Amino acid sequence: MEVIKTYLDNVFAGFTQTEQVRTLKTEMLASMEEKYHALVDGGKSEHEAAYSVIADFGSIDEIVAELGLETPQAEGKEKEEDTISLTREEAKAYLSQMKKSGMFIGLGVWIILIGVAAFFFSGFLPLFAAIAIAMPFLIVNGLKIEQYEIYQTKVIRLDPVTKLEMEQRRTRFMKRFAIQISCCVAFILLAVGLFLWSGSGFELELMLVMIGFAIFLIVPLGLHFSVYDVLLNTGDYANKGKHSKYGRIIGTIAAIYWPIVAVGYLLWSFLAGAWHISWIVWPAAGGIFGAIAGGLATWGYFGDAQ
Repeated sequence: MEVIKTYLDNVFAGFTQTEQVRTLKTEMLASMEEKYHALVDGGKSEHEAAYSVIADFGSIDEIVAELGLETPQAEGKEKEEDTISLTREEAKAYLSQMKKSGMFIGLGVWIILIGVAAFFFSGFLPLFAAIAIAMPFLIVNGLKIEQYEIYQTKVIRLDPVTKLEMEQRRTRFMKRFAIQISCCVAFILLAVGLFLWSGSGFELELMLVMIGFAIFLIVPLGLHFSVYDVLLNTGDYANKGKHSKYGRIIGTIAAIYWPIVAVGYLLWSFLAGAWHISWIVWPAAGGIFGAIAGGLATWGYFGDAQ
């Protein structure tokens, strides 16, 4: 029942709350509740009954037109070419693929870090073996994610039932997301702490393996989190239709920038034996890239505003 009430609240949120609108909302809620109870009495579960009632709900535009109400206009209405409509099956397939790809990408990173740890014991052979094993995970799943890139640049339209389902999925996911991310970060800090307090060579290898395991858990969580923002056009993806051009520019820069950083890091670390200090490359590179991305995004925002 709460699902139906939430759905109607969302449907009527854009209307001026006149007496006519409130009456219409009350009548529709009563009608939908009646159908809901009939379906439950007929043997459907509460979940199935609620979504069946919502799915059978007619177009709000048709009802509004019949009653002569003014249709609410969304702010910043997007152009048709900047939008894409997804079915429930397509949205769920996207969510499933991102979770799977995140897991395999995280696994690939973990394998590489295990190879780096093994390097200190056995030289280059285990490192190259780890890279050889990990690259298919990274490349194949990177290509699978790339297939959905259009979802990140176009405003996604979902039918009301699917949109409500995704909003509720996100609410349930967020309850455990913060706890899981906090545990992973704490695990990374524990690994770094063991290394700093010990100072022996073995703890360096252990730290790399522990950090790799945390990354293995964090990557799918991060991708899972981003899927809801992409599908619901919220968070970092709230302005997809407005500034997607600059997002593509940033993505192109990232595709060139990070491989160069990785090569530079490995060359410095291996050739100079500077593993104890070369880690500074990553926070420095992250700060520089953040400045570049932020600058482009700001330029795009004010440029489009003029």
